[in-house]
Amino acid sequence: MPLQIPDEYLMDDDMRDTYQMYKDLQAEFQATHQGTETLRGESMNPNELKKEIGQLEQEKEQLLTKITMFKNKGDQADFQALLEATSKLRKEQENDARLNEKERELTSMIEVSEHQLLSVRQRLMD
Repeated sequence: MPLQIPDEYLMDDDMRDTYQMYKDLQAEFQATHQGTETLRGESMNPNELKKEIGQLEQEKEQLLTKITMFKNKGDQADFQALLEATSKLRKEQENDARLNEKERELTSMIEVSEHQLLSVRQRLMD
């Protein structure tokens, strides 16, 4: 909640500095709270995670079955080339996911820094 302080109290340097520190802390809290709410909205609940884990385990079993069938049918050279290609694809997908997460982190840090810059500029103007 914003605090309303009469102007005559803000004439004092200590009071003005304390009030500015209050404003900075308030802005920092708002940024942190907003980040927390964003993270809460992005995270999945445990039941959804359990369902997804179950689905991924089923897909794993299906893939293992298909791999075994492919090994038995096709020749080994084709299988090895396919296996290497799929491994590379998976590694690239994981790398892409890491880069996207890093981008989100850096964007968040930029927002916080911009907010701090605005606060410092406001203090300079004051």
